[in-house]
Amino acid sequence: MSEYAQNVHTDQDYNAWIAAINEHPVWVDYYLKSLVYLYELVFDNPERNAKVKAGIEAYLAGKAIAMDVKASHGVLPQG
Repeated sequence: MSEYAQNVHTDQDYNAWIAAINEHPVWVDYYLKSLVYLYELVFDNPERNAKVKAGIEAYLAGKAIAMDVKASHGVLPQG
C-alpha cells in the first residue's frame, strides 16, 4: 500500500511494504518523460556520471521485486 512507502526507515519496514504490494497494487501515474534517473542530472562530469549511474544500477538491482500485474488487475493499457 502506498502509505507504507512513506514510513520505510528500516529493512523490516521495507520488507513489510514489499509484502503489501502484491496484495494491494497501485498504479502511480506520471507524465511521459517526466521521470529521470539522478545520474542524468550529473551532466558536467562524465566520470562522476558513470560512478553515480553504476551506484544507482547496483542499488536498484538489489531492490528488484516481482509483481504479477496481469493476475491481479488485468492488462495495463499500452502507450
